[in-house]
Amino acid sequence: MGRLKIKSNRALVSTLEIGLNKKLIDTYRVKLFSKIKASFETEKEFLLKEDIEIKEWLKNIFKPINNIYFENNIRA
Repeated sequence: MGRLKIKSNRALVSTLEIGLNKKLIDTYRVKLFSKIKASFETEKEFLLKEDIEIKEWLKNIFKPINNIYFENNIRA
């Protein structure tokens, strides 16, 4: 029965080589961070587009539409 003892804790660890594990982890990490970066970039583009639309709206809000704001002054 003494022969059945596990000689090292290494036998319980995955049988894949350490280099291969590191490579898999690194590629997963790169893919994950690229997805996160892409989502931040799209969010940033959306916010910039929204900011530009608000600025254009503020510029256009003070322009008279068909001289409605000055119609009373012209008749007087």
